[in-house]
Amino acid sequence: VKSEVGKGSQFWFSIPFAIEVERPLIDKQSFSKEGLMRLPKEQRKNAKDTRVLIVEDHFFNQFLMNILVTRMGLKNYDMADNGQAALEALEKTNYDLVLMDCHMPVMSGYEATTKIREHEGETGVHLPIIAMTADAMKGTRERCLKAGMDYYISKPINADELRYIIGRWVTFEDEDGGTGEANSPSDVVETPSLAEFARNEQELVKLVNLFVKQSGDILNILRNNCSDGKNTVWAEAA
Repeated sequence: VKSEVGKGSQFWFSIPFAIEVERPLIDKQSFSKEGLMRLPKEQRKNAKDTRVLIVEDHFFNQFLMNILVTRMGLKNYDMADNGQAALEALEKTNYDLVLMDCHMPVMSGYEATTKIREHEGETGVHLPIIAMTADAMKGTRERCLKAGMDYYISKPINADELRYIIGRWVTFEDEDGGTGEANSPSDVVETPSLAEFARNEQELVKLVNLFVKQSGDILNILRNNCSDGKNTVWAEAA
């Protein structure tokens, strides 16, 4: 302690804590650079006991997320293909975590999250929601926060980054390592990357076929909805 009458006092101390190795945070978005405070281990749920709801409308992305979360040890999960379906699933099942796509038909992830938070105002129970978005536009971070999302990850999803974020609420069996598997591509999805990501040749063929079919569907939407004015259908497909 150092004290001087009329001026004030200073107090300081040192505690010999061990320093934990910090996992790398890969996301380039400024929101992710702010860091993520993990809950104490006793407050986190074990991965094998964690119930996850994945809300994603694209078949290709659903298939990728299926592989990704399974490799992490999150084997207890369900899929919903839009925000409305997610709300209906939440009425039937108590989930521990939601991975929420932002842009979906019927009801967006933003709308669904807002409704979930409104309901929680009555129940007092908070459900962690991680946004998944390919939107790199300025203001995405603020929009996610305003909707009530706890965090967000940009697409293409990186396996290590997703595990890092989920690790705030979940304890993995291999707490000190990475995913133990090949990472998903960080910048672009190409066939060699998918070959590493797929567990076998049959899975790789399915991934490629899903991508080709879905890309064709999206291109048709773009062709059929091209106009000079504002067109939300075209914008969502783009």
